[in-house]
Amino acid sequence: MTPNQLQEFTRGFQDEQRLLLDQKGLSYSGAAAQGDVGDRLANFKRVAAAMGVRPLQAWLCYFLKHVDSISTFVRTGFESEGFRSRAVDVANYAILGAALVQEAEGEALKEQVDGFRPNAPAQNPVQWQEPRR
Repeated sequence: MTPNQLQEFTRGFQDEQRLLLDQKGLSYSGAAAQGDVGDRLANFKRVAAAMGVRPLQAWLCYFLKHVDSISTFVRTGFESEGFRSRAVDVANYAILGAALVQEAEGEALKEQVDGFRPNAPAQNPVQWQEPRR
């Protein structure tokens, strides 16, 4: 791929990424249904509260779901949604994760979270158990 071809590919990919993030943003977050139209990160916060983990830990589950699908494609060649679609999802979830960290490091949330550290263990983490076979 020539530099010009890569630049054109990148533009198209980023356009698709922005369009999906804008179109699906409210439905992805569940914000419209929950009345949180001003919070595009609401789903991570709701899931985190329900599971007793931090929003960034809830985000990681969503992010890794798409990474795992890409990993399956690389290992097996099987793709249910298409590689490009998954790649766009991973890129968008990376943005959402970065937004969660930025928001948590902001002054308004620092007061609520009291010393937020993205990698700190949750107060009451859910204990992982191996599935029974």
